[in-house]
Amino acid sequence: MTEFATEYPHLADLPLSETHGRKLRRIVTEAEWEKEFVDPDHPLEDSFAVDSLRSRSAGTWLDAIHAFLRAHHEYDGMMARFEDRESGDEFDVPLADAWGKEYSKKQYARARALQRQMSGGKRPSGGKAAPAWDDPVTVMLTLTASSVPDGDRLPPVEQMDAIHDAFSYGGVRDTLRNVMEYHLDLDSEQWGYWLQAEPHGMGTAADPDKDAGLNACYTHIHVGVYFDGAGFGDLRPVASEFERVIDKHLEVCDPAGWSAHDYDAIDDYLQEDDGCISMNADVGNLGSYLAAYMGGYTEDLLDKPIEYIAWGAVYWSAARQRTTRSQTVNQAIRADRCEQRAENEESGQVDAHGERI
Repeated sequence: MTEFATEYPHLADLPLSETHGRKLRRIVTEAEWEKEFVDPDHPLEDSFAVDSLRSRSAGTWLDAIHAFLRAHHEYDGMMARFEDRESGDEFDVPLADAWGKEYSKKQYARARALQRQMSGGKRPSGGKAAPAWDDPVTVMLTLTASSVPDGDRLPPVEQMDAIHDAFSYGGVRDTLRNVMEYHLDLDSEQWGYWLQAEPHGMGTAADPDKDAGLNACYTHIHVGVYFDGAGFGDLRPVASEFERVIDKHLEVCDPAGWSAHDYDAIDDYLQEDDGCISMNADVGNLGSYLAAYMGGYTEDLLDKPIEYIAWGAVYWSAARQRTTRSQTVNQAIRADRCEQRAENEESGQVDAHGERI
């Protein structure tokens, strides 16, 4: 991938990780072997030499991109063959990884399903969903970390881990739960979140008028928080409660800095669309909103910007999830899918969602 080496030469030879014990895909690591001589068990036998692993280090970011694209290409045309137990007929199902356009389309469909379940709407199968919430509201939180926190550039896996670990294990997710259920007094089924990672500097290499910035190709996360706002009047005081989540992220994520999370610079959270806290009380198409805000590109991987490919190589190499959703959100998506199956004559399902266990 010569474009990455040309546009980002300072990143191409950067090791993916320097953290001892961090697991990576074997193909993106480099092994150092040493020869050892083994004495025989019996005196009449000759000694022999074996190669033993001395150490294993992470490959470069450029190496990871090559391996990532090769692995993605190998899925092209790959099929899985299954056999019907009753008839014995065989059928093929095309396989796809989580980096192609089909996966992006599926994520978009899930976002639309969430919207239908929470705010109502017509399903593709023809039925109409009753809204679960009276007044759905969306808050988008953006959490990131510097790639050069102390002047020295971090390997991309370390920066990625710092952000995700702060949310999952460092208390940021717990703080979000406390905001929703203690400070805003919502029940657990009255709110949910959708976390989506996205690269910094998307498309800047192809646009000379854009500034890539120090974090180009590195990751950040958007946490879409959805809740029923029917019990609130003015939403501005509600939005300010999410400052607690930003504060917790800054506390536990070492490379994170205030300049990228300066909510004091935001005049109105309901009018903001580019800050660390953005509230939207009227999302007409949640799928499109997520796609625009979270980098939901539906083109093929090779047609995406080089920043996306480089970023994707990091997640692929480290086998790290770039999307997570709360139980409430996943349950809503599954409910919509179940209803669509019940409305489709070819599915074989006749009971609507929740009618039979």
